[in-house]
Amino acid sequence: MVPPVLSLQGNYNLLYFQHEREENAIMLYLKFDVCAALTAAGYGPKRCQDSGLIGNMTYYKLKRGIVPGMITLNNICQVLELQPGSIIGWKPDQREDGPDLEALPEA
Repeated sequence: MVPPVLSLQGNYNLLYFQHEREENAIMLYLKFDVCAALTAAGYGPKRCQDSGLIGNMTYYKLKRGIVPGMITLNNICQVLELQPGSIIGWKPDQREDGPDLEALPEA
């Protein structure tokens, strides 16, 4: 596995770790082609960027199926008039080194 790379993102000084992608390690996914839905609603890449709805890089990440951040997800929900659960889905973590849920105390 490639070691994490510490990065700064944009003007927000957000730190995040970038790991080598493992298909079974990604638990959130887009349920449909969000870019096609935005385009059908009249929000192509240029209009998304000009209106401040979604940045250009974020739009193309969505095109590749990468789940957006919370602010972008909120904007998409407003335009498409959908709940977040209608846009993103969750699948269980299949990694062997995943968390041991049996060890967690009951709520």
